[in-house]
Amino acid sequence: MSKRTFFIFFLLTILAIPTIAMGSYNSFQYPSLPSFNENNSNGMFDVYVEKGGEWKNAGRLSFDKYFRQKEIDIKNYTNSNLIKIKLIKTGSGMAHIDSALLDNEPPVKINTYDRLNKLKENDFDVIDASNKEI
Repeated sequence: MSKRTFFIFFLLTILAIPTIAMGSYNSFQYPSLPSFNENNSNGMFDVYVEKGGEWKNAGRLSFDKYFRQKEIDIKNYTNSNLIKIKLIKTGSGMAHIDSALLDNEPPVKINTYDRLNKLKENDFDVIDASNKEI
C-alpha cells in the first residue's frame, strides 16, 4: 500500500469514527439510569400549590445526581382554572430543572425566571434552581 493510499484510508477512518459514535445515540433521549434509592437523595423539591390565598404543601420530590422525571398529584389542592405552583429546593448542592408540565402543558408564566421556553420539554436545556423559589 502506498503512502498516499494509506493516508486516504487513515483520513477516512478518522472521519468515520465520530460519525459512527454519534449516530448510535439520540442526543435527546434519556440514557438508562440506575434505580433511584431514596437513601441516596441529593436534595428535594417541596411542591406548593396556592389555594384560597394560602400556599399548601402538596408533597416532596426527591432526586439524586441524575435527571429523572417525577410526578406529583395536585388534584386535591386545585379548584380553579388558574393554578399557581411553587417549587422550593431543599437540601444541599446544585439543582436544575429540565421541564415542568401540568397535564402535559408547559407553564404560562414564571415569576423568578425569564426563559419560559426552557421548561417546555425534556431536552437537557435546564434552568438553575439551586437557591430559588420557582
